[in-house]
Amino acid sequence: MSCVLLQDIFSALDRAVTSKCDSSPVDVFWFGHAETLFPLLAILGLFNDTVKLRADNFDAQQNRLFRGGKLSPFAGNIAFVMYECEEFMVEVLLNEKPVTLPCCDSSLCLYATVKKCYSKWLNNCNFKHLCDMQYHVHSEL
Repeated sequence: MSCVLLQDIFSALDRAVTSKCDSSPVDVFWFGHAETLFPLLAILGLFNDTVKLRADNFDAQQNRLFRGGKLSPFAGNIAFVMYECEEFMVEVLLNEKPVTLPCCDSSLCLYATVKKCYSKWLNNCNFKHLCDMQYHVHSEL
């Protein structure tokens, strides 16, 4: 479900790149809840733990990367900031703190690199297909 949101985010970033020619600012704001933010963090590949949290390893997982209360506290937020240097760069801020995307070496990354990194989701997201459920009614009980 987050691929549609990711497509919207990258559409806005693309508009920022193309609006450079006419110098008009591009500001886009979305508002949601943790239930929107967590799937977006997942599709971005952020805070992936190598060991799954289970009842038998709970105590050993106190320092895990994915900690819901820290990733999306009250008023949690994510920002994608576009910079025009010699090339277009993007920085992702989670709760106003820079995060490094898996395909980048630092929090500030070439936009082309970031877009290529998520091209699987940007080019192959068909929300209608993802949510289309075929119901089969069985008359036998």
